[in-house]
Amino acid sequence: QRQMCIRDRFKAYKKYWMGYVDFTGRSSCSDYWFAYLVNVLITWCPYIVVAVVGIISSSIGSSALAIISLILGLIMWVYTIGEFLPGLAVIVGSLHDTGYTWPYIFTIFIPFVGWIILLVLLCKPTKVESPFNNS
Repeated sequence: QRQMCIRDRFKAYKKYWMGYVDFTGRSSCSDYWFAYLVNVLITWCPYIVVAVVGIISSSIGSSALAIISLILGLIMWVYTIGEFLPGLAVIVGSLHDTGYTWPYIFTIFIPFVGWIILLVLLCKPTKVESPFNNS
C-alpha cells in the first residue's frame, strides 16, 4: 500500500505538469501540497547551492566559479518562471475541488491576511456537492 501511495504522488506531480494550463479541472488537496513540496525542493535546494558557490567564488576570486554560479542561477530562474502557470493552474484546481471558483485566488492581494485566507481555502477538504466536482 505504501508503494501505491508513492506511485500516486508521482502521478500527481506528472499531472501537475501535464495540466500546464488546465484551469477548468480540479486538484485534490494532497495533489496541490505534494506538487508544492516538490517544487520547493527543486527550487530552493539549487538556489542554496548557487548562493554557496557564489560566496566561495567571491571569497577566493574565482571567475570560473562565478560563471558557474551565474549559469546555475539563470537555469533556476527559468525553471521558476516555467512553473508559474502550472502552479497557478493547480491552485485554481484545488479551489475548484473545495467548491470555490477561480476569483478566490485574488484573496492573496488582501493586505496582511490575504495569504492566510488563501492558505485556509487550499487546506479545506473536497466538497463533493460542488458543481466543479462532477468530472
